[in-house]
Amino acid sequence: MKLYRRGRFWYLTFYVRGKRVQESTRTADRRKAEKLYALRMIKVERGEYAQSAEITLAQFGQQYMEYAKANKRSWLRDEQIMAHLTQAFGKSKLEDIGALRIEQYKIQRVGVVSPATVNREIALLKHIYNLADTWGLYSGKNPLKGVKFLAENNEMLRVLSEQEEAKLLSCCSPYLQDLVTFAINTGFRLGEILNLKWEEVDLENATIKVLVKKNRPMLDMPVNHNAWRILKGW
Repeated sequence: MKLYRRGRFWYLTFYVRGKRVQESTRTADRRKAEKLYALRMIKVERGEYAQSAEITLAQFGQQYMEYAKANKRSWLRDEQIMAHLTQAFGKSKLEDIGALRIEQYKIQRVGVVSPATVNREIALLKHIYNLADTWGLYSGKNPLKGVKFLAENNEMLRVLSEQEEAKLLSCCSPYLQDLVTFAINTGFRLGEILNLKWEEVDLENATIKVLVKKNRPMLDMPVNHNAWRILKGW
């Protein structure tokens, strides 16, 4: 068995089609390192092993956003999240981002944004690693596998008062006034508003077709007069 220690962690060394491969196990536990070595040998024997590409999170993030824009209606939200992830991990290679750094990121971010927002960011990072593995650009354990989501308090409901709404709108340009008014009266998120298509809008019956959950049929959601007025104007 080709195991050796460098610093705190155990490393593997083995050959794939005559080429020597060295890989960090990211663990100081020899028994866990031995298990990982056994799994690698099984993949090598089956011809399924693919070495991680030398790619940073920022580089893969660009590829991911091209994919998201072509396949996801919510790509604008992903783009916002990727900006934060790139700022934190962008220069690091995918194989160098471990669970500890991600836990540190959680602690730092929860002091700035809500637990729910942090969870969405962690979920996207986990999805990115799974996709990188599918595309053959990353080989190894997903560092998010042992990372837990933060507890979310979903019981609190915050609604703007009429005075707060008027104050908010007074600070907006005419374009933003329409967008903010529409958001307040429908509950739609920014990405949902900007991705709304005219074929999903029924002005005559004052409804909008919405997808409540994935893999479910579209539902007709009635809109109030304020939202209908914005749609009519545009």
